[in-house]
Amino acid sequence: MVVWHDITESRRLLRERQIHAETEARRSQLQMILDELPSSVYLVQGKDARLVMANHASKTVFGAEWTLNKSMHDFLNENQIRIFTDNGRLLSTEQLATLRAVQKGETVYQRQEIIRHADGTTLPVIVNAISLASNKLSMDNLSGANASQSEPSAIVVHQDVTALKEAEYLKDEFIGVAAHELRNPLAILHGCAQTLIVQTLRGNGQPLDEWQMEAIQDIDQATMRLVELTEDLLDVTRLHAGRLELHTEAMDIVALVPRVVKRIQMTTEQHQLLVHQENDHLLVNVDRRRIEQVLTNVLNNAIKYTPRGEL
Repeated sequence: MVVWHDITESRRLLRERQIHAETEARRSQLQMILDELPSSVYLVQGKDARLVMANHASKTVFGAEWTLNKSMHDFLNENQIRIFTDNGRLLSTEQLATLRAVQKGETVYQRQEIIRHADGTTLPVIVNAISLASNKLSMDNLSGANASQSEPSAIVVHQDVTALKEAEYLKDEFIGVAAHELRNPLAILHGCAQTLIVQTLRGNGQPLDEWQMEAIQDIDQATMRLVELTEDLLDVTRLHAGRLELHTEAMDIVALVPRVVKRIQMTTEQHQLLVHQENDHLLVNVDRRRIEQVLTNVLNNAIKYTPRGEL
């Protein structure tokens, strides 16, 4: 008696088991590598951003565990997670970097966001969301689900920048304290220089030689420049804190420009600053100090980047 056995099906099953074992080995190795990264890394697919893979750090960033194949919208709602811009504006689901990557094919780099957990704690992060072409990754093998490879996918990285924000806060605090402490001695210097200039012009006290008057005027101008630099430092801290306020009022911009030009002209001998005006008056609603600051910076930059010439 001769018995024939068809081993084709057995070989196919054996080959499938080998492929499955190799895929699981690669997946485990990739998961191990991702878990060692300090930043949150996760992979999503589909326009609803269903989770395919995530490392341990992602749980710390979101304050909750994102289960496989769950959409980002459901995950955020179930865990009461809200995401804001760096200036405190709540982002809708469609505005999130992850959804933009899978829905619009955008690649988002270095976007600052703030994640608020269910317990009210917040975490500032920098997000990078990279949209992946469907032919670059076998999503079926990674997810273990019957997903179509034609679905969009994205890899997203969240970097915790709490330490950086704290360093920025300390820097702003230092600048603010230093600027405020400089105000008093600068005010005294400016006041004394102005007193000497005014009283000498009125004929009070001993008359000053020409070089002495020029020296006092130079001290006065330098003091004013230091006051402006101090205000610039304070403006930096106000901008970072979102506390910069503008106080607008009607003013004649034509009358302001010559005064600024005359003051800047005293700081350079290599340049001749000329004012050409077509109108005698031009009333605008601006913050007087801010617009003067703008004009001063424009002229100073023009002098700085024009070694010789007429401005």
